[in-house]
Amino acid sequence: MAAQYQFAIDATGALAQARAEIGSLPAKVTRAKGRALRKLMTWLQRQVLREAAAAAGVTQKALKAALRYRATRSAERIDIWIGTNPIAAHHLGTVRWTRRMRGARVGRRLFPGSFAVNGPRTGGHTVVFERVDARRYPIAKVMVPIDAAIRRRVAGMTEEIAERFARIMTQELRYALTVEASR
Repeated sequence: MAAQYQFAIDATGALAQARAEIGSLPAKVTRAKGRALRKLMTWLQRQVLREAAAAAGVTQKALKAALRYRATRSAERIDIWIGTNPIAAHHLGTVRWTRRMRGARVGRRLFPGSFAVNGPRTGGHTVVFERVDARRYPIAKVMVPIDAAIRRRVAGMTEEIAERFARIMTQELRYALTVEASR
């Protein structure tokens, strides 16, 4: 004779808990989206910094102060803004200049018509200056624009950024549904 088993399960507590979890799902998805966006921005900053440093021929440390990032998001769109300020020429490498030179040389670059100044007013750094007009004064620091190199790199990264965001968002949703749901 075959044994029969019967179980009586009170599902009201489990159903109430499931309803509460489903009710809190939009908040968890919003938090997961925020975490994914933060991780995407960190990754994007590193990629842009790496590419800009390679294109400008400088260290990433020198460029870090020149780049600004901001991300805004709406329901179905994420806008990422990357601002670039020109970088002072003396950050590009070692400055070499004598009065007989046609201009100051920094690393491998030559800045025709420029000259170098070293002293207490420049903070102990050798800074590259150029004359603003034909007169002796005013003078201005030589600045090197870096936005063109960054624009070229970021324009080619749109698919890569979308794929990266999708992967991070999937990971964060899994975390929200497994780890956060058990809390």
